[in-house]
Amino acid sequence: MKEKGAASGVPTLDADGKIPAAQIPDLSPAYGRTGAGVARFIARAKAGSTLKIVGIGDSILAGTGATVGVDDTLTRTLKALQSRFPASAITQSNRAVSGATTATTGINGTLSAAIAEAGDLYIIGFGRNDIQADDAAWGTQPVQGYRCPRSLRYYEVIIRSIRERVPQADILLMTENPGANYSSDANMRTYQGGVCELAVAYGAELADTYTAWGSSGYSALLNDAVHPSVAGHQKNADTIMSRIPATPPPTASGVAAATLAKGLRTPESVDISIGSYGWTVMNGSAPTAAYTQSGAGWSTNYPRQTSVAGNQAEFVFIGTDFGIRVDHTSAAAPVVDIAIDGVTVFAKQSLFISPSAYQLFQFIATGLTPGQHTIRLTLVSGTLRWYQSAWLAGPATTTASTTVIGAAGGLRRMVPGRYYSNKKDSSPTGTTSFLNAGDMYVAPLWVPTGTAFSKIAANVTAAAAGSSVALGVYDSNEYDQPRSLILAPPPLSSSTTGWKEASITQTLLPGMYWVALLALAGAPRVSGTSQPHEAVASSAATFSNPLCGYVATGAASLPTTWSSTAAATAVPLVALKAT
Repeated sequence: MKEKGAASGVPTLDADGKIPAAQIPDLSPAYGRTGAGVARFIARAKAGSTLKIVGIGDSILAGTGATVGVDDTLTRTLKALQSRFPASAITQSNRAVSGATTATTGINGTLSAAIAEAGDLYIIGFGRNDIQADDAAWGTQPVQGYRCPRSLRYYEVIIRSIRERVPQADILLMTENPGANYSSDANMRTYQGGVCELAVAYGAELADTYTAWGSSGYSALLNDAVHPSVAGHQKNADTIMSRIPATPPPTASGVAAATLAKGLRTPESVDISIGSYGWTVMNGSAPTAAYTQSGAGWSTNYPRQTSVAGNQAEFVFIGTDFGIRVDHTSAAAPVVDIAIDGVTVFAKQSLFISPSAYQLFQFIATGLTPGQHTIRLTLVSGTLRWYQSAWLAGPATTTASTTVIGAAGGLRRMVPGRYYSNKKDSSPTGTTSFLNAGDMYVAPLWVPTGTAFSKIAANVTAAAAGSSVALGVYDSNEYDQPRSLILAPPPLSSSTTGWKEASITQTLLPGMYWVALLALAGAPRVSGTSQPHEAVASSAATFSNPLCGYVATGAASLPTTWSSTAAATAVPLVALKAT
């Protein structure tokens, strides 16, 4: 992109390769000279080449409101091109999908399929699904927002992917028509201005159907509140063809191939060689290295689901954006706590969407620093039923790009292969009294940095015939008190003495956790401690007893949610082995 100034239709870029705000043109008039972004396509068409146009977009470009393949926007455009350039054999492939957004186009493989077409002209149209204009009754209300900046970032990924993978192709961006709420369409107008900005930045042609409709009695062009009628599709095709003249501007070829070294919205941090052009997609089937779940009551088949409050789903990925496709119907009505890198960013967040059948992907986090991140969903109520997760891939984690969360606990790392327990220091420990069946204890264990664990263990010092113990781990509430059971392997026999351990696969983010032990049968004795811990609070105005954990009695299993506030002056020792 060497040309300078408004005369060439291309702005002067600043030192970061971005367009200064003062040089971003208004939506109307459209940028540059007509045909500047499709000059190579026009030249090939005039020369009689065999060409293909490829559509990428949502229901408007897909043809809703018309007969697809007969009088939809892309087909009418194809027929007009064949008439204008009769020496050229021109075909079409329409990859537009009803309900699509710029993000889901990458996630669901549509962009991969479109790029595999190796088209000569890509016609791209998004907008209504992405920002839903001003109509609150339409589409998703995502957790962290999916409005103009996020959508336009994914739009830019689509454009850059085509520029890099199909360098011979020209690109035409089509703004989308106004709907029945045109008079209050402020968000849509802002979005279309961003589309114009992308056209300028990447040397694409701009077909401004939004402005064309608004000046021609647009309501007569609608089939419903959103989609074009047959006449509306004709209007779209006419607007597109007005940007593809029979003869291109004489100096347009350099503009059409332009690609910014740095993107307008940092899409250069996306690794488009991964997955579906930057998106890595994981189905909600068996747990994988990128996904773990905790708590009892999860389904064992696809889709993974639970209705047990306190159960957690945790996703670890390298990238910048994360979305999840869940059952968001009123019947499921999932409400979750959402933590990003160990910090709860949304408490009791409803994932319910109305209407329930629309826009399944919700974007939990967007625009994160490139690197490794962990998203944890803790079910508060309803049913968490997830079908797919996807993240936008970026560079691997580096020291420079990683923000340490939970540094208040210190930056000490747990040594792989060693056991860590609720014993605070190296002073001698005693042993607990004989455990009666149903006795249950929790004790605090601080995890200073994100750590994976492979074993959970206790030491039986006096056996009891036929006895067994259940071990587990609880996370903490906002007061660092025990809350939800996140780990509960099968019980261990305590009918013999010695070290007893269960194999686990569990990663804990930085924070306070509570290791648990429950005597299920018999009265064994286990190694324990009476060392006090500041996380254990007393309701009594006294310092007479050291408080080192909490106790409950009469339990048949570790409860999903810990509720006892009875302080214990001696607790079992439970250890986790770091890996």
